[in-house]
Amino acid sequence: MYFLDTPAGPPLGLGGLPFETTTTTLAEGTLLAFYTNGLLNPREADIDQTLDTLFTALAHPSSGLDATCDRILTTLLTHPPTDDIALLLARTKTLHPITSPPGRSRTTPPSSPRPAAARPSSSPAGASPKPRSSRS
Repeated sequence: MYFLDTPAGPPLGLGGLPFETTTTTLAEGTLLAFYTNGLLNPREADIDQTLDTLFTALAHPSSGLDATCDRILTTLLTHPPTDDIALLLARTKTLHPITSPPGRSRTTPPSSPRPAAARPSSSPAGASPKPRSSRS
């Protein structure tokens, strides 16, 4: 169990501010936990003890992510919170290459729309052409 070394930036979910990105390699099945400081209740408990409790809960996940979230919230929130709380758990999964039918490009997913160049020039990209009236 460890913290990812990420650059400091604006709080998660706060838009419109610049932020840095980082890349890391994780094994398939790695459990990621994103949380706000309100989950840790640093004003009412020793932060190190609260982090140890969180790490213990994450080291022994339940059968599913929802159950693990519920157990963490039940364990850490022993009294009404004094701050907002957000907890997001995610598990990594390996993505396998897309297989394509013969004659179809592997770079174009089967459900993709026509390329923009194939659209009528009078329609903006993504817009449907207007139906023509059938007046005589």
